[in-house]
Amino acid sequence: MLIAHYKEKLINAEFAQKQKKYTCPICHELVILKKGHKMVSHFAHYVSSDCVGNEGETQLHLKGKQHLLKDLIKEYPKIKLEIYLNDLKQRTDLLTGNLAFEYQCSPISNRRLKERVIGYQSRQINSIWILGMDYFKKNLHAYSVLRFIRYQKCVGFYLLFLDASQHQYCLKYQIYQIGNQIQCKLKIFDNYQMLIKFMKTPQQNTYLQPNLIKLTQSIETKVRWQDTTMTKLQKRCYENGHLLTGCPLIVYYPIQNSPILNRNWLEWKIEIILYLENKQECKLSDLYQLVNHEKFLFIKIKNPTLSFLKLLAKQQYVKIEGENIKLSQNFIWYRDTYDKIGAIKKLEKRHYYDS
Repeated sequence: MLIAHYKEKLINAEFAQKQKKYTCPICHELVILKKGHKMVSHFAHYVSSDCVGNEGETQLHLKGKQHLLKDLIKEYPKIKLEIYLNDLKQRTDLLTGNLAFEYQCSPISNRRLKERVIGYQSRQINSIWILGMDYFKKNLHAYSVLRFIRYQKCVGFYLLFLDASQHQYCLKYQIYQIGNQIQCKLKIFDNYQMLIKFMKTPQQNTYLQPNLIKLTQSIETKVRWQDTTMTKLQKRCYENGHLLTGCPLIVYYPIQNSPILNRNWLEWKIEIILYLENKQECKLSDLYQLVNHEKFLFIKIKNPTLSFLKLLAKQQYVKIEGENIKLSQNFIWYRDTYDKIGAIKKLEKRHYYDS
């Protein structure tokens, strides 16, 4: 805790002096001022305290909050540390008007994250979550990281990190699912003003084209190694007279997918194709129920199912009339991996699909 009361005024631990009495702004109990050459100055409750502000913050979290205050105050002169919102029973890291900044270093449960975000939303407060470097080191496929993803027109899907030890912001932007991989760009900033200026400037959207042959071979490898998801999907295909390794090439498109679809990009598309082959005609709502896409707290995107169906309609596999979806031609399945690779080589020469 960085803020306490001294003689009915708030004081930052950085400027507080020992041998004086300080109280918690939330519970009004006495707190201890801790200072030292190797620690961030802060206030701590006594062990017996059950105050909601007695969270046991790490030194890195305290250091990050102090840095954010010193940096953000240049952009937001009225920003305050650790404002307690009594009706929500939660304390902000930093708050200015209807904007809250949260520096998230440690793991947080989905339930607790949702409570905090929805709580802010109920007060018309937009919460900006800046992640610590433990999150930065994690694989972008990890849901624990992706659930913080946001979208901004100039930089696309992005995640924001703060390296408190180096006083630097790290922006992973233009995050997209390309085949089996999630690609992104990285840029580092020394201050928040440089970061905001960059994010307000349209950035060129470039990404590496996936190798469809290698993608096809990787599916076969996973089937052979009995990957759990692929084994289940292989069984579904086999029940319908197909081989997973010979799945239609249309499932690889569009090339650039939203990262929140993650590794399910193949599974849900094949489920749609198999459903359409069996039913021939169905309602759009049937397919929405079939494919339950994960919902994220910070972004709203176009329904991936509808986007895929529009691609199928463009390639004349289906006809969409209002809520009705009708199969208009059979999907092309291949005998095996080698047959499919041959088709890919022909396709690459013609550039048949739009990326």
